[in-house]
Amino acid sequence: MPEIVMKEWFLNVPWGKLAIVPVLSWGDPFLPPTLLVHGFMDTAATFIPLVNAMPATYHYVTFDLPGCGHSDTIPGPPLSPLHFAETIRQVVEQQGWDTFYCIAHSMGYLISAYYNAAHPGRIRRLVSLAGAIGIQIHGLAELPKHWFDVSIDSYYRRYFHQPPPPLSYKKAIQSLAKARDVSEEDAAILASRCLESVNGNCRFTWDIKAKKLYVPPIAPDTLYSILSTPTPTLCLVPTEDNTPITFEDYHVTMLERLTNERFVLVSVPGGHSVHLTNPEVVVPKIVKFFEEDVRAKL
Repeated sequence: MPEIVMKEWFLNVPWGKLAIVPVLSWGDPFLPPTLLVHGFMDTAATFIPLVNAMPATYHYVTFDLPGCGHSDTIPGPPLSPLHFAETIRQVVEQQGWDTFYCIAHSMGYLISAYYNAAHPGRIRRLVSLAGAIGIQIHGLAELPKHWFDVSIDSYYRRYFHQPPPPLSYKKAIQSLAKARDVSEEDAAILASRCLESVNGNCRFTWDIKAKKLYVPPIAPDTLYSILSTPTPTLCLVPTEDNTPITFEDYHVTMLERLTNERFVLVSVPGGHSVHLTNPEVVVPKIVKFFEEDVRAKL
């Protein structure tokens, strides 16, 4: 496959600027559009290995969520994945897409699912990369005091915190590798969009307040309605994902309700960031899933 060229520009959005990273195969934006949505405290760089392994028959676009990477944060009260769904709308409208494919990692799946429910028919097929595990966060809705502590109180405790002291580049990479359970080589890919130089050292650019997101108290039936849209959804579930599951009963029950011919769970070997560490494991499944859409329209 010819070398993929990555270019970056910024979209003007109501709260500031949004960093858009289109990865163009042969510079052709007329190929079927595919939007990639990253997860919690991550950046668009997480998709570089995946896109490099994908076929050059799609037009790939990804971006840094607000407060991540090179994108401005959204000022004001605590933010939730529901707020971030607006970033997808901004990208899609400014790109002029009627429909598109979507690949989302971790929390990015919930963000994409919220957008999909609010704008039905725009996402042709949705791929969740280790995103099904994020469903469990809504179990907080059944524990009002715990929900307030996690979503509101902890946010404002951080509101006036100063940024942590700078680190050496090596320590920053080691910290990121440990937090994301990836190699230092893969951590360096992630760090390419979330480190800034400070007097010879480095500092992560994430908005410190974004480390505590607001979890909407959505009732199980409402969440089921949001996630069970007609859009075909492929949930790739890494078998070695060590992400803690706090509300396992809630999580398992919701997945059992969702699973049908349009919402398919498929196990893949690897950890939570399998798309970064072993893209060759997930690419064939994604490509087959997208090609099924093309064949269905013939």
